[in-house]
Amino acid sequence: MHGMTARQSAGRRLLVLGREQGSVTTIVAALFGFMVILGAAALSIDVGSLMWERRQLQSGADAASMAMARVCALDATACKAAAMTAAAGSGMSIRDLANSTAGDGTNGYSTAYVNGVCGKVPAGSDIPPCTGASVTNLTQCPPLSPDTPVSANWVEVHTRTRMTDGSTVVPPFVAQALGIGGQTVDSCARAAWGPAKLSGGNIPFTISACEWENAGGNVNGSGAGALPPPPYGGSNPWPNPSKEETLWVNVPASKKNPPPCKNFQGHDQPGGFGFLETTADPCVVKKYGDGNWYHTDPGSSVDCDLSKLVGTVVTLPIFSCTLDAVPVGGGAPAPLDPCYDSANGTHAYYYAANYGRFFLTGYDVTTTGGIPNKVKSILTGHFPNCPGGQSCITGWFVTGVGDGGIVDSGVGTFGQVGVQAAG
Repeated sequence: MHGMTARQSAGRRLLVLGREQGSVTTIVAALFGFMVILGAAALSIDVGSLMWERRQLQSGADAASMAMARVCALDATACKAAAMTAAAGSGMSIRDLANSTAGDGTNGYSTAYVNGVCGKVPAGSDIPPCTGASVTNLTQCPPLSPDTPVSANWVEVHTRTRMTDGSTVVPPFVAQALGIGGQTVDSCARAAWGPAKLSGGNIPFTISACEWENAGGNVNGSGAGALPPPPYGGSNPWPNPSKEETLWVNVPASKKNPPPCKNFQGHDQPGGFGFLETTADPCVVKKYGDGNWYHTDPGSSVDCDLSKLVGTVVTLPIFSCTLDAVPVGGGAPAPLDPCYDSANGTHAYYYAANYGRFFLTGYDVTTTGGIPNKVKSILTGHFPNCPGGQSCITGWFVTGVGDGGIVDSGVGTFGQVGVQAAG
């Protein structure tokens, strides 16, 4: 064979070089494809991990903020940042509530605030004010929700990543192969509290806010006459008999309310007896206007079977105003309305500024239709002391947390607070 010519040799070198370039291109393409796949995996797996972490932190913040709001609403003296550090593991601490939502059983709190708590709270609390809100920054709570009254108090709980080893960084599963580190995730939730939004009265009597206070009720919640709600027994014992109150449906002249409470000849209104009109079902109180107006029933008897309510918590309308007609539009009376100088007898309409809850132990009321006129107190075993043909009920005011949200009553909580998410 003859040796290759220079042209043939050059052609062969070009062919080999072309094949090598093709191999390099293939390798580069494979590496690029691998990097794309790795990046996609990092994006889907690691971002998914961060989103899962945020969901757990958000759930923890939600649970803790609602629990903290309940603590603050029921006992202002306990509305402290230190409440967040209650011993974990008891199952009753606010920290436990947040930790229970985490897959690894632990959540951390932002160091921006003491124990991760800030808010608008009653005087005397050590919880600091919050510094900001944002609809785009997920580490902050959004602005206050529009259904939260301006007068409401609220707390924010700021949670942060906490791993079982104490680290505050969520490690990446895939991105670490690309030299990318982990990330700390923060979240926030806010809960507010205020006067409870209750559905209305379920006993056909009403008393004024002044009568409520004079009978031992505390307009702003805990205090004289405001006791824990049932069930009673065990860790929540029955109250001492001395705690039982007598609530006069129509205050006798001998027990006239001191100023500034209104009192007309021993009654809430001239000719009125504090009884309220009921519907066809005798134990359902008839509502007017926005549902907070009630019409007086000036008779001296009631056709509601109160015996069925003994041993239960009844919802009692607490009125702030009486007029001879429901205002146009059916809402709350104007602030300057002369709320006591015109209504009387069958023309009186009572406006319930709020509702109180009263644990009914017994009663002495003139009834109709074979309904028992009186029932002995289930606490003392005695009939109520209602001399002179007056009507009265016995029991005590109870505190509680309503689940229907909060309102801006302007007259206090009457022992009933509502708690709701507020952003």
